[in-house]
Amino acid sequence: NHKRLHIKDIAGAIPRTEENAHSLDEELFCKHSRKSKPIYHTEIYRRAIQKMKLTTKFKLEPNFEQEKHLHNLSSIATKLYNTANFERRWVWENTGKIPSVYMQKKELRDNHWFKLLPSQTAQEVLFNLQQNYNSWFKLRKTDKTANPPRFRKKTELSVISFYQQFRIPGNTLRISMSRKYSKEHKIRFIELP
Repeated sequence: NHKRLHIKDIAGAIPRTEENAHSLDEELFCKHSRKSKPIYHTEIYRRAIQKMKLTTKFKLEPNFEQEKHLHNLSSIATKLYNTANFERRWVWENTGKIPSVYMQKKELRDNHWFKLLPSQTAQEVLFNLQQNYNSWFKLRKTDKTANPPRFRKKTELSVISFYQQFRIPGNTLRISMSRKYSKEHKIRFIELP
């Protein structure tokens, strides 16, 4: 609450004069800084701008064809998750060690399912599996009968995340597909209204 007030102060809602400049600096220093000297408004304003993020909410209303592709991508993510989980379990049973997410990424780079997803989306699936294994390790410390993460059913869809593979031109959401998916399905991107 105070930070918003200060950012407004900095942006010019309360003009900075000689009388209030020192008190505003001290107030900002006391509440938001651990440094031994007061921070000037321009420094705080720059820091606040750097931390701001733009959020846009979309209610997806895909047509039948677009829904089919989104469903297909989610099912590919499930297959990649199961492939990586199988590899981890196999290595665990044979060596007693579990490969890191980075080793798995390197080994699965040429995998069919990995190539069908956009690269960051595929990596996110592997990081999700890593989080599940980390949770299992924590649980094993207290419960020795805990089982490793299970395989997902073929009908179960995985959550897919897009980071740099999308654009928002106007009021549409444009999701780019991977090269291999584009080649196989003859679609470069999905535009959702």
